[in-house]
Amino acid sequence: GTQSTRFARQLLEAQRILKQGGVFHVAADGYQTPRHVVVPFHGRQRSFGIGFAEMALSTGAAAIPVFVSLQPTGQLTIDFRPPLFAAAGERSAQVETLVRQYADQFAAVWAADLGNIRWRHLAKYLRLPAWDPALEGIEV
Repeated sequence: GTQSTRFARQLLEAQRILKQGGVFHVAADGYQTPRHVVVPFHGRQRSFGIGFAEMALSTGAAAIPVFVSLQPTGQLTIDFRPPLFAAAGERSAQVETLVRQYADQFAAVWAADLGNIRWRHLAKYLRLPAWDPALEGIEV
């Protein structure tokens, strides 16, 4: 449909920008990504999209986590973290490594800055099933 065509065009434009040394933002913590990896997240099963990892690997661009928070003073803080690094080996292992590194950083941000978690995100988190170690490394 029209939405999938628009999305495909955006991805091609993102690839072009990255290959030319530019910057592109992808939200890896969205719940509505068609392809994702299920990882433990504060005792629950949480999915994280793999799009950013695939994009970084296919373009050679760095995957740099960025977290934004609202301070009590009303100022926004933008926290640029060190680049994520892919593991050697198969593409699926590289993708999973990047996603897990991002998820670990995202979990640390949640734990350190509870005041910046939106209520609707917290409500979704509370509806997630408990972590099952049998799911370790499941890519969907």
